[in-house]
Amino acid sequence: MTDPIQPFHLYDFYFSQTVRLTDADRYVFWQANTYAPFPISFDAPAKDREPQGSMLRIGASGVDRSIAAMILNDAPQGRRVTMRRALWTSPGSYTAPAIMYDGKIDSVSIAEEMGTASVSFEIRNDFALWEKSMPRGMYSSTCNWIFMSTTPGCQYTGAASLCNRTWERCAELANTGRFRGFRHLPEIEDKEMWWGRKQAV
Repeated sequence: MTDPIQPFHLYDFYFSQTVRLTDADRYVFWQANTYAPFPISFDAPAKDREPQGSMLRIGASGVDRSIAAMILNDAPQGRRVTMRRALWTSPGSYTAPAIMYDGKIDSVSIAEEMGTASVSFEIRNDFALWEKSMPRGMYSSTCNWIFMSTTPGCQYTGAASLCNRTWERCAELANTGRFRGFRHLPEIEDKEMWWGRKQAV
């Protein structure tokens, strides 16, 4: 039984179909929603000088490969994730969950295991709710093909069952010739750009 003073968290992943999970050891019912217990964990948000620079990493191991593949093929980058924290006040009661983090998935990494997979998400909250649209097919650092899709598409036919759409994963699968994205975009994200007149020394 859960310790009455044990904190727990509720996670809302807003994919095509919302996925709701909890790191509690039982199902949690809140606001007419059901949160399924799952071996999910997180690293505390890292903060830069500004709050907008904070980053949250969420991960889960032992994930069924079919579930991992469904998530990855749903193009998770840019999807919103909300994390709430609550405390058990008694075996069946808890405090009102409060938002601990609200942001959007910036990157995804996977590792195939024996029959399962480990999946981790890096989530950013900077400008996450601006909802500024961008043509993903033109300016995405990750591949826009659905994994193992046919012509036109990924066309991968090897033994792997998962791909997080990154250039590194594509190289591992020897399929970079079909990579559809701009892999160098992350390298210029934090670089200072100088336009116009010659920069003063």
